[in-house]
Amino acid sequence: MHPRPAWLHSWCCRVFPPVTGYLLGGWLGRTLAVRYRNLALFGYLAAGLGSAVIAASYILHLGLPLLFPGIVLIGFALASVETLEPSLIAMLGPQGAAGRGFGSLSAARAVGLLIANLMLGLLYTLGAAYAYGYAALMALAAALVLLLALPSVRRIAA
Repeated sequence: MHPRPAWLHSWCCRVFPPVTGYLLGGWLGRTLAVRYRNLALFGYLAAGLGSAVIAASYILHLGLPLLFPGIVLIGFALASVETLEPSLIAMLGPQGAAGRGFGSLSAARAVGLLIANLMLGLLYTLGAAYAYGYAALMALAAALVLLLALPSVRRIAA
């Protein structure tokens, strides 16, 4: 079993969100389609790859050298999602209804996180590789869904 590098997780959670928020939410994501694409690539795809790297570190017993890049990727992905999802809600919602949109986003996240944490907890009892492998598959599926819907988003934004 790998030691839990809490200091790296804490550092990633404190550094990545403001930098990522500025880059992806600001000058790299001025339009709806660009922010949507960035959410798919830098959010969900990066989370899937990070989870896959962590699963591989457990399966192949490669230890911390492979675990750290996975944690960094997940930290970057989390920062991207936390920045881009609310900005997309604000862009897509009708004028004056941002509060309702953010409330709906929070409710959907809460239900999704409850179900995901229950599933990952059950899978973790079988082994960490199962939990991170499942997380990788779900995040990659989310990225694929968003990328397949990108042409529709471009039509809406036009």
